[in-house]
Amino acid sequence: MSEAKPIRFGYAQINTDEFAILSEVSGPVEGATVNVNMAFGFNKTDQVLAIQVKCVFLQQSKTLAVVAVSCLFRIFPEDWAALYEEATNKLTIPQITALHFASLTVSTARGVFHAKTEKHPINALILPPININDFIKGDLVLSGAEMTPAK
Repeated sequence: MSEAKPIRFGYAQINTDEFAILSEVSGPVEGATVNVNMAFGFNKTDQVLAIQVKCVFLQQSKTLAVVAVSCLFRIFPEDWAALYEEATNKLTIPQITALHFASLTVSTARGVFHAKTEKHPINALILPPININDFIKGDLVLSGAEMTPAK
């Protein structure tokens, strides 16, 4: 893990990319699991880092619900200059900072799912704590501006 100086940023945008309740729930939701995927990208023109979290709630082999949320973080210009390499079109976010951005995005997805399911029986499903260390194993190095799935 590399040492990281604080990176100044603000939320540029929050998007609900996908939301669906795919199965009706009439009673307690027991034995449900959730699959979580994360994708990363950036826009060099706007100096924005994008992280998308997609959660698929399952019960046995039945898909109950899906939520995908993207958070776009605008990096302060002075800090962007330290992270972005023009010659290679690569953005490198130190691991500890990448984990922070990912945690904010997961928490946002949790809130979006709760708000969209309020007063619905499926609201009993809560996005559990996610170990984001499983998604980001070192510094986050992104090439180009496409969203890239986490490894």
